[in-house]
Amino acid sequence: MSDLPQIPAPSVMPRRKPGLGFRILPFVPIVVALATALAVRQFHKPAAPVINNELLGAKAPDFTLRDAHKEEGEAGVTLSLMVEKGPVLMVFFRGYYCERCVEHLRAVGDLIEDFTDAGVQVIAISPDTSANMRDSIHNYGDLPFPLLSDPEDKLAEAYGLVTGDNVYHGVFLVDQNRRIQFAAKTEAPYSDIKSLLETGKKLKQAE
Repeated sequence: MSDLPQIPAPSVMPRRKPGLGFRILPFVPIVVALATALAVRQFHKPAAPVINNELLGAKAPDFTLRDAHKEEGEAGVTLSLMVEKGPVLMVFFRGYYCERCVEHLRAVGDLIEDFTDAGVQVIAISPDTSANMRDSIHNYGDLPFPLLSDPEDKLAEAYGLVTGDNVYHGVFLVDQNRRIQFAAKTEAPYSDIKSLLETGKKLKQAE
């Protein structure tokens, strides 16, 4: 007999089934992608507009503001003179630094021919100075309508867009009698541009 110690045969370990973590691992990228898409969609989801019914039918506050497209000393844009030519769509925005604002204004600009054909004039108003807007136009591109400067949001306040420390986005449709026929304020730019176009068409047809 051999004096060598007997080495026990290696035991066969049963094959472990993958745990729950390993089983769901292949689905993690899918779950992450879906969660990201949902978050992005929620972030870009337009805020529900607040319709300012109190302003409907009211006389729109008149104003004369400088257009960034015009040189120093040139006449500003006056609402009471504009409405003599047709309804006016006013879009209040926060400035070129606001990417969502500029994206929204470009969407309006894409339909500028339709607004013109409907007899609706478009203007955009922000607290940016005319000089700052001219710099932004040079750096980021122009928009096909007047860009008016409302220093310190004085006009925005007159149109009910200032509440405490909050300044809202806003859109207003004004008829040729300078009566407000549509008024909305929201935390994000008003997104239903086509409905604004259709409302503007009805205003022109009603004249």
